[in-house]
Amino acid sequence: MNKFNTIPSIPFYFIRHGETDWNKQKLRQGHSDIPLNETGIKQAQAVAPLLTHLNITRIVSSPLIRAHKTAELINEHLNVPLITTDGLKECSWGILEGTLKDTIVNFKDWIDGQHVEKGEHVDDFKQRVLIALNEILDPNHTTLIVAHGGVYWAIMEILGFKEQHTSNCEPHFFNPKAEQETASWSVCPINQQQPQIEQVSELK
Repeated sequence: MNKFNTIPSIPFYFIRHGETDWNKQKLRQGHSDIPLNETGIKQAQAVAPLLTHLNITRIVSSPLIRAHKTAELINEHLNVPLITTDGLKECSWGILEGTLKDTIVNFKDWIDGQHVEKGEHVDDFKQRVLIALNEILDPNHTTLIVAHGGVYWAIMEILGFKEQHTSNCEPHFFNPKAEQETASWSVCPINQQQPQIEQVSELK
């Protein structure tokens, strides 16, 4: 039995990488190492000042270039340790990488467990992200995670949220509020004062 069955009750920040040409063309990226385009670079540079007063003490990034470059551009303002972990990579879409989204196998079918040749099963992907969060989150650090839309989806799915989409370079604050044996997680865009999404997730 895997010892990682829930996300640690430790606050963290999350941001999806900036735009790539494949994002713009609505192509599946997965593990394909697609760089930021000019818009993506500008997005990362523009969002960085919003993160400078949050007392972030380290950045943990996916090693894929679109996420790592976003992290590097943000870190030009934060100047904190930047590390990478394979656990934050986007879900692999196998032979479907580079194809239009929701063709051949759509996202809902994949969520329901449909196999993609040489791709990653939805349950394996969620478990990978969960293990990564358990390894990353540390009460002694305020962590900014820089990763992918699929990783954001997996986190939200694990926590039981219905809203599971984030745009390129849209930062969010994940904040657990423990009440007895239940943790109520709020997910708040950091440029807004009120939580945009709120969900109760039981920790067992």
